[in-house]
Amino acid sequence: MSTHKSDSSDYQHEFLPSEHTARTLVLCFDGTGNEIDKDHTNVSQFFAMLRKDDCQKQMVYYQTGIGTYTNKKFGPIASVMAKTFDSMFGGGIDSHIKDGYEFLMQNYRANDRICIFGFSRGAYTARALAGMIHKVGLLPPSNIRHIEYAYRAFLKTDHAGWAMAREFKDSFSIDVDIEFVGIWDSVGSVGIGMPGLPFSNANTTIKYFRHALSLDERRARFQANVWKSYENTKSSKAGGRFIPSIANKREMELGTGHSSKEQETDVEEVWFSGCHSDVGGGAVHHGIRHSLARISLRWMVRQCFLTGTGIIFTTDSIKKLGFDPNSLYPAVSQRPAPLPVEDLEIRRVPKPRTTLTKLRQGEWPDEPEPKQMSEEEEELYDALTPSYDQLELKRAWWLLEIVPAMRRSVVNDEVVKTFRPNLGGARIVAAQHRFGVKVHRSVKARMQASYEPGRASDEKPAGHPYAPKVHFSVDPTWVD
Repeated sequence: MSTHKSDSSDYQHEFLPSEHTARTLVLCFDGTGNEIDKDHTNVSQFFAMLRKDDCQKQMVYYQTGIGTYTNKKFGPIASVMAKTFDSMFGGGIDSHIKDGYEFLMQNYRANDRICIFGFSRGAYTARALAGMIHKVGLLPPSNIRHIEYAYRAFLKTDHAGWAMAREFKDSFSIDVDIEFVGIWDSVGSVGIGMPGLPFSNANTTIKYFRHALSLDERRARFQANVWKSYENTKSSKAGGRFIPSIANKREMELGTGHSSKEQETDVEEVWFSGCHSDVGGGAVHHGIRHSLARISLRWMVRQCFLTGTGIIFTTDSIKKLGFDPNSLYPAVSQRPAPLPVEDLEIRRVPKPRTTLTKLRQGEWPDEPEPKQMSEEEEELYDALTPSYDQLELKRAWWLLEIVPAMRRSVVNDEVVKTFRPNLGGARIVAAQHRFGVKVHRSVKARMQASYEPGRASDEKPAGHPYAPKVHFSVDPTWVD
């Protein structure tokens, strides 16, 4: 990484990077119930940052979240019922995967770089789409009628199904790789009672896999879905870890996919302060400048440059997020040390229909300030913003917490499953002694602060320090 420093005004190009070596196809899948005109998630904000005016250099695709699709034949009441059903049971996941597949089928050209992003169930959709491409390949353009058959071949996991997928891939499809998969807080399934989809947990077609995870989410239906891997690892230049996927074993046994040589995925999973929507976005209204979600958004954008994806952003959006463009391109600069917390306090969730109160002598900004802050200033302000714990804000979520279900716990660094209620229990991080655990440096800043004075009903009293809900059995590795 470079240590060069310069003023952001030095960069005069409209787009970043200003040059590209290959065309990029960027697909963005939003979370459950999220639409582009609602409170913006990191997926919709990431999409907004992308260059969209030259399909010879970059093509982009955005898909609203599960529970937003409607059938034009439905009436208003039936549409609402269908959306609710899809949100609860993941009933629309097949349409989301096939629509993304069709976009790639119609637009992919040789040597294009495929990059897929998602949040929540959209993250699961992104992983499943990559899995489908891995298992059945990518159909040539204009083969829309074959997509349904390809999807059925993808779903089948018995020996006959694997043989079917292999024959389909060899006969009808082309073999393509996925350059980058970047996701925010992927859930463990698509809905109640839905089985996992093939290669959604690991996939040797993916070159780089980046995952921002929530330290403080506690809801039973939002268990973290981390990358599944073998134990042996080795370091990578981009700061991740190379892991031979468990999918390799199945491929080698059944003769599918890239079995001629061992494929390795560069995996980086980092934990951030906040709950599900604090990490993936959508917890605060669009237009509020500072939030916890901006930290993981900046981290993901930086990873796009560190791994050399070639994804093209507008320079103005890069600056608005707090970056100096020269710190990302042509080389990614090493970050300065974090700013001291001093006497700053962690903000609480504001009361409905009230404005955010002051931080120190100034007002907490609801709108972007004219002044361009450094990335370190932006990060410190973001790190001390409220966390939106839905178990505290919407008590109805507790109905699912008291229902017994299969839950995970850690015993001797291994995952053990038991049938019990969740009761708002923290997420678990298995295999910490083998793999360690990577935590973003902004978490340390939040841990050094304490909560501001609040209401008598607040769970945390004034002066109470922040502590992540996740239990660390080893010292975390702090990352930028």
